[in-house]
Amino acid sequence: MQYHTIMVGQKIDGIEVSNAVKDILKNAVEKLNSENIVPCLATVLVGDDPASATYVKNKHNACEKIGIKTKDHRLPIDTTQNELDKIIGDLNNDKEVHGILVQLPLPKQLNEFKTISRISPIKDVDGLTPQNVGLLAMGKSIFRPCTPSGIMEMFYYYKIDLEGKNIVMINRSNLVGKPLYHLLLQNNATVITCHSKTKNLNEYCKNADIIITAVGNRAKFKLTSDMIKKMLW
Repeated sequence: MQYHTIMVGQKIDGIEVSNAVKDILKNAVEKLNSENIVPCLATVLVGDDPASATYVKNKHNACEKIGIKTKDHRLPIDTTQNELDKIIGDLNNDKEVHGILVQLPLPKQLNEFKTISRISPIKDVDGLTPQNVGLLAMGKSIFRPCTPSGIMEMFYYYKIDLEGKNIVMINRSNLVGKPLYHLLLQNNATVITCHSKTKNLNEYCKNADIIITAVGNRAKFKLTSDMIKKMLW
């Protein structure tokens, strides 16, 4: 991958970075195919939530574009824990399946922690099993959640040096904030994690060299220019 140097005030183009990563992955898949290995991702979606269905569809489309085979498991909203556990167990034992992704959130009758823990750590592409969460915290990760990985890839692509930087991250979720904290720390950044209960958020942001937000569409939070160091914009 060709890396680029970014200037202050320059827009970071996520699509450009994504396309560069896809090219690398496509080549990697072709190499595996030459060795008679067909990488396969299995997804599990419980219920008919439109947003979740869209996320799963996009994942299948992305896999198709780079040559990864997919298996799509759609389960009714009243699926029991035992039924879901059996599906995951079967996928764990399926030698043709290399990655398993259970779309979250799950219906209320299902236990997310138990479900995720059921996935084999070597097929846990979301990096959410207790084993993979622990390995990430120790800097020995096999799989990293996608959003933190994408953010780190953008830093690498644009040659943004994180060492010694004060970074404010406004998110504390298991999928984004917590794993990203460890990845930033492993790159010698000083990381402050903020969230909906953080007091004096403006002051934290004003002292930050880098601000990362992932709060969704929440009316209570807006990142405005007066919250950012003048030198950053």
